[in-house]
Amino acid sequence: MWMKYLNSRKASINRKSGLLIIAIGFFIFIAFNTNAQFSYESIIETDASFFTIDPLDNIYLAESGAIIKINESTGERSNFSNPLYGSFDIIDSSDPLNILAFSASLGIITFLDKNLVEKETFSINDDFFKERPGLACNSRLEGFWVYYPELWQFSRINRKNQVLTTTLPMHNLEYNFSEPCFMIETDSRLYVSDYENGIFVFDVFGGFLFKIPLKNVCTFQVLNNYIVYFTKNQLCLYDFFLHKESLILLPEANIKSGFLNYPFVYLLTKQGLKKYYTIIELF
Repeated sequence: MWMKYLNSRKASINRKSGLLIIAIGFFIFIAFNTNAQFSYESIIETDASFFTIDPLDNIYLAESGAIIKINESTGERSNFSNPLYGSFDIIDSSDPLNILAFSASLGIITFLDKNLVEKETFSINDDFFKERPGLACNSRLEGFWVYYPELWQFSRINRKNQVLTTTLPMHNLEYNFSEPCFMIETDSRLYVSDYENGIFVFDVFGGFLFKIPLKNVCTFQVLNNYIVYFTKNQLCLYDFFLHKESLILLPEANIKSGFLNYPFVYLLTKQGLKKYYTIIELF
């Protein structure tokens, strides 16, 4: 009787140990096998420094002083470059018919049409800007935004050189503000990233709304109430309403940059621009 009990206990322990090993193995698989979360689709060979994607799914690469547009569905390519404009630091393709390209070193903003044909160019040398702009982005309402570092102000300007709205100097805010590294207008709001202090949000009339306490972030996307950004090996989703963040391990390490065009994720690597399908539900 006693031996029968011992054998029964031994079998029970072995079953529990087996289940524990299976469970541990499952979680290790989920944590480290990124094939469980992403499926490889394709690659575009490029040595681009950065890229972006417009609402029509066209890809824009900043490569060797040029802008290259790729239509993924047809494979058609367009390109734009001008030695007088230098290299571009920002490409804002949020409006596919009015693509903004900004050269910070020369203080030049160029607008391109859907075929990357130059439409208009504004420069500090033409006395269009009152100071050399440090950042720029498109505005869907009218005109475009620039940041004047010496004035600590953001201004929305139209193409007739009329100032439509201007924020108060940033040092007048109750929050610390050092130097912005990126800005984008989404859903009638201007989002400005200050790497050291967080993301500042304004309305289209320049009124300060609130600050998102998300530091050490430069480039990002705004999707509904999420700030989407990438680290070297993670896709990060920060819900700025609930103040909750999700971190998802990427199938690539040491990426240059990334872009979420759900359900696809694009990752710029040393090998080129890689496209993955997201198997998991993100939102």
